[in-house]
Amino acid sequence: MKKYSNGYTLIELMVVIVIIAIVAGYFSFKFSGFLDTIKLRSAARAVAVDLRSAQMSALAQHTEKEIIFNAHNYTKDEKTRSLPSAVSVANPQKIIFGATGMPKPGNFGTVILSCHGKTISIIISSAGRIRIE
Repeated sequence: MKKYSNGYTLIELMVVIVIIAIVAGYFSFKFSGFLDTIKLRSAARAVAVDLRSAQMSALAQHTEKEIIFNAHNYTKDEKTRSLPSAVSVANPQKIIFGATGMPKPGNFGTVILSCHGKTISIIISSAGRIRIE
């Protein structure tokens, strides 16, 4: 007389659960790195927008505008803006745009943002071009 089982054994269920846990752990680790990249790119875009805004404001108002970068925030128009958590400025500095919208001599360069070992650069050229790399 043959007995047929209509279910799974405990061992089979445990093996499937362990495999699912391993795969989920692997992808959660990969996903956290992906989120860091998104945070970093988002922060870089926000900083670039504020730099361009300061540049346009200096040109429109014929005054100097400055953005001061600290480790975890930056100040524009006397308002401090915080960077997302885990994102920091690797090289704190001051960027000043003159009345012509061009950076003042000695007050341009590269702002480097970092997050968990990843970096992204916002380059302000002496000609006033702002780009993200």
